[in-house]
Amino acid sequence: MTAPPPSTTPQRIWQALLVLTLGLLAWRIAAVGLASVQVRALDSGDATAARQALVWYPGQAAALYHQGLERHDDDPAAAAEKLTAAFSHNPTDPRPLLVLAGLALANGDAARADRLVAHVDALRPSNADLQRDLGQYWLQRQRPEQAFQHWSRAIAADPGLAPPLFATFRQLFQDPSQAAAFAALTRNPPDWWTNFFVDTAQHGQDLSTLRRLYRLRREAPAAPLTQRERQAYYERLLREGLSAEAYLAWVNSLNPVQRQQLGPLYNGSFELPLLGRGFDWRIEPLDRGDVTRAPFEGESRNALRLRFRLLRTPYRHLVQPLLLAPGAYELTGSSRALNLLTEGGFRWQVRCLAPAPALLGESERLFGSDTWSAFRFEFEVPDTCRDQELRLVSADGAGREVLTDGELWFAQLGIRRLAALSPLTRGKLEASRMEAQGATAPATEPPPSP
Repeated sequence: MTAPPPSTTPQRIWQALLVLTLGLLAWRIAAVGLASVQVRALDSGDATAARQALVWYPGQAAALYHQGLERHDDDPAAAAEKLTAAFSHNPTDPRPLLVLAGLALANGDAARADRLVAHVDALRPSNADLQRDLGQYWLQRQRPEQAFQHWSRAIAADPGLAPPLFATFRQLFQDPSQAAAFAALTRNPPDWWTNFFVDTAQHGQDLSTLRRLYRLRREAPAAPLTQRERQAYYERLLREGLSAEAYLAWVNSLNPVQRQQLGPLYNGSFELPLLGRGFDWRIEPLDRGDVTRAPFEGESRNALRLRFRLLRTPYRHLVQPLLLAPGAYELTGSSRALNLLTEGGFRWQVRCLAPAPALLGESERLFGSDTWSAFRFEFEVPDTCRDQELRLVSADGAGREVLTDGELWFAQLGIRRLAALSPLTRGKLEASRMEAQGATAPATEPPPSP
């Protein structure tokens, strides 16, 4: 036998080393893969998954992290060892550092805890969940100003975290020790503040919390209340039946031009846009009708235009809340029609809303005409009536189908105070009250015949 050529020996050695390296690499890939499978099982609550993952790959960072969490309460020293190893194997994941900071804080080493937290913040300044947790850390350290900084980042990164954080903020606001932090927030509100205030107005159960937040914001002249905050506040008061308080808040939200339209009836000349909030005109949605303000053909002044498109349901979709003191009043205005088809016409009605609903007065039937036609009616607000409304309704719409098509216009609506009702109106009101009492009186047996 002849020996192989010397030149082939190094080549065979190289080939053997390559096969060995590839085998080791394949084993490492398989081990890491199997370890990763076990780590994914951690999410399903498998308590043995971390241990099995470390059998396949002792440096599996996620498994070490989960083992550190498991031993957090019963063996803090062992937990710290596991967490430190987890971060060393994956220094891009700062979660172990946050847990280590908690352990250091519990051990009385606040300086080390703060350094660890600062490192977490530097690694993931835009991670919403970590920024939320950093806020909790600084709250535990009794530094709410820093906590709110991190919570602001969390909300900016993930607006979906806002609702649960807002609930947390409302709980914190009940703690007197947090008053200074909230006062600082209201002086320079973060981007999320308005949404927080609106959320509190809509979902907060304690009205006193909303009042306190509103008062803090009013005491911050460098950052005035936004229109959204003001509206959320007085709309909540209206829903609570606190009309007088709501009215004051609404008036404070008006600009000088809007305040010129104040009176028993607001914006009855329709010179201003119909904003649908507070004690302004409110237009309830309707598929086959709309309400706008525009000059009538050939005229310069604005009027209110109601357009109907074969509407077959009763109309009651235009209303303005009122806050009238007890006494006698007169409502005046003018109407005009354009190709209007209506069976029963319309009426303006003033109704008491609280504490007991009642009709206080109404106009005659309004059908409109080719020219502007004036109308008026008197009504009286009794001492027992706290809240009222003015509403346009179908005159004969209750309980049956009515057809309405075309346009109906109104202009120069107003309410003025009277010294007393006219004798005619007083007599009509007395008659209607007696009729209502008769309709509701219980039926009695007729007396027996003698």
